[in-house]
Amino acid sequence: MNFTEYKQINAINATVPKHTVRAGARRAVDMATEHDADLYTIICPLCRHKSQAKYEDVSGHQCPACGFVNGEYWNAAEAVRNGLERREQTSMNFDDYKQINAINATAIKAGVVSMLNMHAVMTGTGKETTPAMRMGTLLHTAVLEPDRFKEKAHVWDGTRRGKAYTEFAEDKDPFWILSEKERTICESVQESVWAKTAAYKLIEGAEIEKSITWDDPACGLCKARLDIAKPDVICDFKTTANMEPGRFAVTCAQLHYHLQMGFYARGHEQITGTFPTVSIIAAEQKPPFDCAVYVVPEYTVAAGARRAVDIACEYRDCLDRGEFYGVDRGDVLDLDLPSWAEGMDSVPELVGPGSWTPSEIGE
Repeated sequence: MNFTEYKQINAINATVPKHTVRAGARRAVDMATEHDADLYTIICPLCRHKSQAKYEDVSGHQCPACGFVNGEYWNAAEAVRNGLERREQTSMNFDDYKQINAINATAIKAGVVSMLNMHAVMTGTGKETTPAMRMGTLLHTAVLEPDRFKEKAHVWDGTRRGKAYTEFAEDKDPFWILSEKERTICESVQESVWAKTAAYKLIEGAEIEKSITWDDPACGLCKARLDIAKPDVICDFKTTANMEPGRFAVTCAQLHYHLQMGFYARGHEQITGTFPTVSIIAAEQKPPFDCAVYVVPEYTVAAGARRAVDIACEYRDCLDRGEFYGVDRGDVLDLDLPSWAEGMDSVPELVGPGSWTPSEIGE
């Protein structure tokens, strides 16, 4: 075979980006087994759970954490693909989704701050559920899963103590016991979104809260839970305090929504082969309960995906080293106050050491 014929073969080869090399090497390590007396420690390529088996039982060994069956594969990438394909055939509830040890959008957004923050999210030691987060979950369910909301939500508008309340709450999840005000907000947002034609068309016929997992060629095993998914469209539902387009765009940038949506789009493309149209349904959770649909430009999605992958690869490197740096990245930081801070407008320019002394301030 000459080189021209060789180039026509569509197959993985050694000429790949450095992130792919690093991910491939890591996958090969994952598939390797660590010999311990008569037992082998098997690292599941799907969820990275460690379990042990005798040598003769390694092939066909089932991971006790996720159920993945270890077959006789030439490489870990093939093993992961087979595992993911099987997982895609079944629905996945949120509890099962949380058990998958994989990079996700919440962790990536924490990684914007530091790898230490990202590791806290990845290991389940991040911040606890806040009232705002709880309200977000209630609104998501009311808008996207109205039947489930009716089934799970219960209203109690009195004092949450005493015999009457104890009897009322005895067989109910406290998370889903709403005040009358909370129910009104949820129902008002639901009505607003479903009355918006563009939003209704996105939701109608879509898969809701769809869990996906994929083996990213750059950063390894990833997962996402899509609010609204269609073959060529993904959409997220967001609540906001300000619906004005310019202010909402600032909110999206500050909360790193473009990283989240870029990460989702990358996963969707990895699984389906189609780069999706990305939209956000934004809704107010206070009167007048306005609602709008925003289409996220493709260049914004691509920029978000690129940054998300960079953060994920950086985390994988930290994971390999077992070191997770904070905001200082191991260095001493300069404290630079903003120009509007009290007194900062009168500080003289520094030309060099000795250009001014403390006694000169105020002259």
